[in-house]
Amino acid sequence: MSEVGTSLSMERVDMALAIAEHPERMSLEELSVLAADRSPVAEDARSLDTAVAGGIAAAGLSGHFVPAAVGGAQGRFCDLARTASTLAESCASAAWCAVIYAVCGRMAAYLPAAAQRDIWGKDPNSLSSHRCAVAGLRAAAQRLERLSEPLPRPDSYRVFEIGIDGVEFWSDGNDRLHERLLYRRLHDDWAVERLQP
Repeated sequence: MSEVGTSLSMERVDMALAIAEHPERMSLEELSVLAADRSPVAEDARSLDTAVAGGIAAAGLSGHFVPAAVGGAQGRFCDLARTASTLAESCASAAWCAVIYAVCGRMAAYLPAAAQRDIWGKDPNSLSSHRCAVAGLRAAAQRLERLSEPLPRPDSYRVFEIGIDGVEFWSDGNDRLHERLLYRRLHDDWAVERLQP
């Protein structure tokens, strides 16, 4: 596995764990400070910071639309809009993700009661009903990260790289039936050739 591929998968596993395991509650102000602090890191990585992802759940934003019957806030859209606006002043990515997390809860609220209990269990801010699977995923990813040799591939595994060496364009001609141009690949550039007489 490539170094980049390994680090990206570990980041995703860490983020999933941070979301699934948020033991402490966090206020919107605390989340805003954290998001502002981690915003440059998120921008460089082009991915939401793990601590901020966990903070969104810890602040209760992922449970904003969850029904009160299962412990959620059963919030309103206008409240979420104000909250997201406040958070966006610190980090637009964090605000976007918070809204996505909240909307996922709204969609799940239309499921039957048994399915809702399965998803949220005892925590309306949970984004996954399979939290124990996340720990197993992290352990497997860490095992793969420690391998020094390439990952084994099945015997039937093949890789093909297809590259374009030439492209021909045909167009209706003004003074002839067709105008034709051929673009051929020359090292790192393209050469153009007119094909019509």
